[in-house]
Amino acid sequence: MTIHKLTAGDGYTYLTRQVAGGDVPREPGQDAAGYYTATGNPPGMWIGRGAPLLGLAGQQVSEEQMRALFGHGQHPNADAMIQAQLAAAARPGMSAAGLARAGREAIRAATLGRPFPSYEPLEKFDVRVRRRLAIIAEETGRDPTEAEIKKVHRQEARRQRAAVAGFDAVFAPVKSAALLWALDERGWVRAAGRQAHEDAKNAALELLEDHAAFTRAGTGGIAQIRARGLIAAAFDHYDSRDGDPNLHTPVAISSKVRGADGRWRALDARGLYRLTLSPNAIFPGSGAAPRPARSPSPAAAPARLWPRPVRPARLSCQAGQVPTRPAHLARPAWRSGRCAPPSSGPRRTSPRPPAG
Repeated sequence: MTIHKLTAGDGYTYLTRQVAGGDVPREPGQDAAGYYTATGNPPGMWIGRGAPLLGLAGQQVSEEQMRALFGHGQHPNADAMIQAQLAAAARPGMSAAGLARAGREAIRAATLGRPFPSYEPLEKFDVRVRRRLAIIAEETGRDPTEAEIKKVHRQEARRQRAAVAGFDAVFAPVKSAALLWALDERGWVRAAGRQAHEDAKNAALELLEDHAAFTRAGTGGIAQIRARGLIAAAFDHYDSRDGDPNLHTPVAISSKVRGADGRWRALDARGLYRLTLSPNAIFPGSGAAPRPARSPSPAAAPARLWPRPVRPARLSCQAGQVPTRPAHLARPAWRSGRCAPPSSGPRRTSPRPPAG
C-alpha cells in the first residue's frame, strides 16, 4: 500500500498534480474527479464505515460527488441538498438579501464541518526559484552554489500551502500475481487471484478503520477522539500506463470524518501515516505465492494464491523488543515511545559480596 496527500484547490480543480496509481494517463487540464471516473475503468464504489452516515454505502461514485466531497468538503450529494433547501426556503416576494441568506444557509448545511481553508496562490515554482537565484547572482557577483540552489528549492517548495482534501491509498499485489490473474488460462486461478486481492485490500482497510480513524478536538486539537469510520471511494483499475496487466485499487480517503461526539472534523492523519507499513504486512505486497497442489473441482472454493491476511503482532513492553522484527533487527521497545525507558543507573557486573 502506498499513500499520498490529496490537496484541495479552488472549486473542483483540486489535485491537478496528483495521480492515483499506474493506469489511465491524466489528460491536460483534467482534474482528479474526472481522472478517477475516467471512461474505460469500472465505476467506483463508496466504502468505509463512514459511508452509511452519508447514505452512500454500496453506491456508485459519480464525478459530481467527487467534486463535492474532495473539492469543497461538502456532502457528496450537496448539489441536490442545496437545491432542495432553497426550494423549501423560497417564498413569493422574497428579497434578494433573503435569497442570498437562504443560499448561504443551504451551503452551510451541506458542508461537512468547516470549509476547506483557501490560500492565495503563488507564482509557478520554477519562476520563483529563478527569481531568487538571479538575486543571489546579482548580490554576490557569482553563480549560486549547489547548496544555495538546494536551499532555495526547499524554501520555495514549502511556501505554497493547500488544504488537504484526503489521502490516496493504492493497493496492488506483486507483479507476478497480477500477471497470473490476467494471463492464466485457468478461470479458477484468475478468480482466486482476484478474490485474494479483494480479501487483502479489505483486511488492510479494516486495520486502518480500527487504528487510524481519529480526529482532534479542543483548543489546538489537544484531545484525540475516535471517528465513526472513514469515508472512501474505491476504484478497480486493471492496467498500467504502458498497457501492462496491473490489477490495483486506488482508494480515495476523505479528510472529513465524524467524531464520536457527532461533529464533523478533519481526519488526524498521523495514525494513517504511521500505519502505512502495517497494511503492507497484511496486503500481499511482497513474497512469492504458493503453488496450488492440484486444480479444485468447479464446486470447490478457489485456492488462495498467497497467505491469509494476518494482523501484525502487538508491541510487547515486557519482552522489551518489537516481536514482528527478526532477531538481528530487533530494537528496544522503549525507543518506539510506547514503553518507559530502562533505568539509566549503573549495572552490577559482579555478585554482591557476602555480608560481614
